[in-house]
Amino acid sequence: MRRFLLSIVLVLASFSVRAQGNYVIEGSINGDVDGAVVSLYKSDGDMLFMSANDTIRDNAFRFEGKTSGDGVHGFSLMANKDGVISMLLDLYIRPGSHVKITGDGMLVYTWDVENDVPEQQTRQKIVGAARRWWNEMQLNDRLEDSLRAKMKGKGVTEGQKADMKLTLDSLSEYKDVIMGNIVLAETKAMSGMTVNGAWLDALLGDVYFAKYSDNQECKNAVKVLYDRLSD
Repeated sequence: MRRFLLSIVLVLASFSVRAQGNYVIEGSINGDVDGAVVSLYKSDGDMLFMSANDTIRDNAFRFEGKTSGDGVHGFSLMANKDGVISMLLDLYIRPGSHVKITGDGMLVYTWDVENDVPEQQTRQKIVGAARRWWNEMQLNDRLEDSLRAKMKGKGVTEGQKADMKLTLDSLSEYKDVIMGNIVLAETKAMSGMTVNGAWLDALLGDVYFAKYSDNQECKNAVKVLYDRLSD
């Protein structure tokens, strides 16, 4: 009888651990990144809620936390260095996950994520297919942010502001070119993948661009994947 009761206790303890399991996120980033503040956000529907902050020291950062339930939870990572805020890096975490992140500089969106969660692996393959263009997008965004900050600075003449405005317009046009290449690269990679949450997240972003774009090739590529969902 004691052995039977002990078995029940062990089973219940196992369920409890799985229901609220620990996760670990470790980052090792090359380049001049020390002092950058890395923020971890937890997704809840369309909302992001701050979970924790860590400062990169000796090119490393680390988070530990708990998740509830057995499913996959969405998180996002963002870095801020000297007022320069990165794009968000999507993470898919479940109880017991040990996530290893590597990368270069503040190009956070294309940092590599090693994780055994299938959605994370899908996300890495999709982003990897368009890595060159996502890096261009991040650099383009940083240049835009820098110019906007300079335009608000003291001592900037109207002529200088006009020149900066022209540059910003050019960067905005180039962003459409970049995004078009991203959509084409991602949809090509996604055509041979199994559909899961990360796949759908990527498709949603590509659909949004294609909807408002004049790029017919992008519209066609997205439509092929969308039609696949209704088959």
